[in-house]
Amino acid sequence: RLQGDWSSDVCSSDLYQLGASAESFPSFPISGAAHFHLAAVFRMTHLRTAAPDVLRRAKELGMTTSVDTQWDTEDQWMKVLGPSLPSTDLLFVNEDEARMLTGSDDIGAAAGTLLSAGAKTVCIKLGFRGRSEERRVGKECRSRWSPYH
Repeated sequence: RLQGDWSSDVCSSDLYQLGASAESFPSFPISGAAHFHLAAVFRMTHLRTAAPDVLRRAKELGMTTSVDTQWDTEDQWMKVLGPSLPSTDLLFVNEDEARMLTGSDDIGAAAGTLLSAGAKTVCIKLGFRGRSEERRVGKECRSRWSPYH
């Protein structure tokens, strides 16, 4: 399934590969793509161990990467996600997921922990209050908050 433009200044297509949610992840077919997004890393059993290699391969092919974790029903949060973070350019988590991943109720501290573990940018979804984005630039951490419109 391909979807076209979603913004006037950015051209994007989403590609869903049939079989991607099967127990054995298919070979990586998307060379030439600019971005790879991995969703539900905790929900698909095989991705709990395959995600780091899938993301590393996407980076080797020159893609930027993003991950949206969703909830870990097996309660192995960082054990599963941690190995994927060095190959993750943009990590999406909500407040509860950030707390479960890091043990911190403070979103700034939680984002700092996830950045230190390797994610390049962390976006913590704050429900109706908006989102908080943390990005490490060299040794400096830059933060911004945005309301949802």
